[in-house]
This record gives sequence, structure tokens and C-alpha cells, in this order.
Amino acid sequence: MDHQTELFEQIQQTGQGHILRFREELSESSGERLVSQIKTVDWTLLAKLIKEYVKSPGPAVADRKLEPTEVITLPGTALGKKRAAEARQAGEAALRNGKVACLLVAGGQASRLGYDGPKGAFKVGPVSGKSLFQLYAERILFLNRRYNIQIPWYIMTSETNDAQTRDIFAQNQFFGLPEDKVDFFEQMMIPAVDFNGRVLMRAKDTIFMNPAGNGVCILALKKSGILNTMKEQGIEHIFYFQVDNVLANIADPVFIGYHILDETDVSTKVVAKRYPEEKLGIVGKVNGKFGIIEYTELSEEQMYAREIGGSLRFGFGTIGIYVFKRDFLEKVNEDFNLPFHLARKPIPCLDESGQEIYPARPARPARPARPTEPNGIKFETFIFDVLPQARKASAVEVLREEEYLPLKNKEGENSPATVRRGMISLHASWLEAAGIKVPRDENGQVEGVVEISPAFAPDRESFVEKVDKSLAFEERLYIK
Repeated sequence: MDHQTELFEQIQQTGQGHILRFREELSESSGERLVSQIKTVDWTLLAKLIKEYVKSPGPAVADRKLEPTEVITLPGTALGKKRAAEARQAGEAALRNGKVACLLVAGGQASRLGYDGPKGAFKVGPVSGKSLFQLYAERILFLNRRYNIQIPWYIMTSETNDAQTRDIFAQNQFFGLPEDKVDFFEQMMIPAVDFNGRVLMRAKDTIFMNPAGNGVCILALKKSGILNTMKEQGIEHIFYFQVDNVLANIADPVFIGYHILDETDVSTKVVAKRYPEEKLGIVGKVNGKFGIIEYTELSEEQMYAREIGGSLRFGFGTIGIYVFKRDFLEKVNEDFNLPFHLARKPIPCLDESGQEIYPARPARPARPARPTEPNGIKFETFIFDVLPQARKASAVEVLREEEYLPLKNKEGENSPATVRRGMISLHASWLEAAGIKVPRDENGQVEGVVEISPAFAPDRESFVEKVDKSLAFEERLYIK
């Protein structure tokens, strides 16, 4: 029996034989495309997910006990400032000694922003027009120069944007970074299924595949061999960030230092929530273990609960930035068991006769009727679900205006317009911190456009230390 026949038999045994029903109609190239895609699917894992999540009810949220957890807050006291200084020293030592690598999760497309391409290629610089990728690269470039190192940068792409992302970096000479210190790897894809657990077909030769979420980057690091490479290079700590936070303070030595001094397996950055309903996952103890709970999973009582002093009981939200010990991720991979989350969505697919069914979207001529309700299930993993496996974990508070400015929507909140305004406001405050006058209107808004390249200074402290204090800002200023 050849390998292809064995593969088809495995598919039949898992109850997914219907994906082969149009095989006789396909051209040779289309048939090869289908077989090639089938080979990429982990059918054993898929069968397990269908059994545990689709055909059986998931764990009841009501059984979960949620309590507040300690957070390393902003250093307002003398003791806090001393601890922050010690953390900086420890973090800087780790950077200088080549113990830190950076990991960017960048598998998304910028379709929600009205841009055809990887989100990381979207241009946000208010003066320079630089892309997210370039801004992040320049932050790493600054660290390389400051600490006389070459930080390895690993970028997780997806099936949909891997080739484009690699091309963008090549065309831009890796934004000034050494090519051999930037590496790409693809995240895992998994089929979407209907409510009975049957795999959905996007076309007669194409399974509808969905990115399996940022949690599987842990698995992908091992399968790609990157974890072994890190070990050989002496990397001990992995700084993780996501592509949509324009102000991500990459490889922040203070954050890394707290992680090292407290000997944690994983640390995360948090900001104080602005209001109870804010769409941020909160940190807390879940059944006695450090964890993060999605805002959608909070009860109304938990969302609005307050302490005696009036502060929110669960008042710190995560911003998707972590530091992991490398050997902790190795241990997680020995028995990878992160839970999967189900997202019920309208999914474009074929019906039993091979006719196309489309999710709700603006009407187009010659399209069949399309569902307005979810017709399928996508499986996703979240990186924060690894936290309960940590021997010790911690949360570190940072200033939102300095380190959290997400880009998610084309218009309104978290849009390119609000991101650029946020960058201008932040960089103007840096100028003022250095004693440089900034023109403002009667409402306190900056009159003009200013941008500071991360290659010049990625944070307020390094900027004030370095900038020429005689600089003048009138209408337009770019510091590089």
C-alpha cells in the first residue's frame, strides 16, 4: 500500500471521507493540490478536537474560581524605584550576554485595514510612513547598537502571508538588520468544521483552513527546530510580542530583569483598565493558578467588582507581551496540551452538491444565497493558556500611553488615524521632557506632526539622554 492510499484510508477512518468526493472531477494539478493540502493536516489532532469540543460539551465556566493576583506596579516608592533599577541592571546583563531572542507573531493580513498584504507591512509612521515591520526592526537595531549584540529575531507568519513577508524583508534589506539574524516560520493551520464535526471545503480541491491561533507558536518553535537553535546559541529568554501593537517596547530590559530576578517561567505586561467593559483579558488566579481570562468570559459581577478603596477588583488587562524561559517552552512541548477555543463563524464553503455557500457580505450578482448566521467552527489556541503550566508567573504594569497602541480597525478606535495621533502625542511629550517647546492649541493638542525613529531612541529615557536640547519644533519634525 502506497503512502497516498494510507493517507486516504486514515481520512476515511476519521469520518472525513467526504473531502475526497469530488476527486474524480479534478484536473491533475487540482488533485495534486488537494493531496498536498491533506498531507499538511494533523488528522489525529483534528479527530481529538472534534470528539472533545464539538461532540462533547466543554468545561463549565461556572466551575472556575477567579481571584485577583499580585501585579508589579509602577515604581512610585523609593523601594519600588530601587527594585526597578535592579531589574534594569539584570535585563541589560542578559541582553549584553546574548541571552535574549525576540519572537513576533505576524500571521495576520491587514484586510480589516483596507490593505492587501501582511499587517506588519502596513505603514503607520506619521512623518516617515514607515511600516510596523520597519518600526520593530529599528527598535531591535537600537538595542543591537547599545549593547553591541545581534539579537535573533524570529517571526511567525501564516500560510497566507509567509511568501509576502519574506519578500518584504528581502526587498528592504531586512531594514538594516543582519539577514542571518532574522528567521521566519509558519504557524499551524487547521481545518474548519461544521456543527457535526465534518470538515468544510472551500472549493472542490481546497479544504477551508484556519490559523490555529497564537498558542501554537510554541509547538511551531519546536517543529521548526528553532527551540534547539536557541539552546545551541545560549538563548535563555524569549521576548514575545504581536504585530499590531505599534508601541511594543521590544526586549525591554526592565521587564526582562523583573522576569530574571523573580525567577519566573513566564511574565506578562499589563495596563490599568480604563473602564470595566474594556476589551482586554484580565490577569488573576484561576483555581489558584496565575492565568488570563478573556473579557468575554467574565461574569457581570466579576467585570464590575471593586475593592474597598474603589479600584476594580480585576483592574489589569494584558497587552499580549510576554517573556518566556526557553526551557519552560521546551517542557510545555513535551506534552503540548493547550486548550482549543471554538469560534462559531459564517464560513465560505461548498454544500453536499458542490455549490458555493458564502457568509454574509455585500450583495454580488450571480451569487447563491448566503447564510447570515454562523455555519461552522474554527479552532484557535491562545498563548496565555500556557500560564497555568508555569511553576511561577508574574505580571508587570506599564504605562498605556508609552507601550500600548494597537492597530486593529480601518476607522474609529484603534485605527491608523488614532495610532498616528497617539504616536505624535507620545513623541511630543518626549520633546517636552527634554525641555523642547511643543506648540499646542487651546485644547492642549499638538499643533504639527512629530515622529521619533526607534533607531534613534525607542523610549523616553533614552531620547532625553540623547537628543540635542537646542532642537526646535514648529510644524513638522522627524528625528532619526
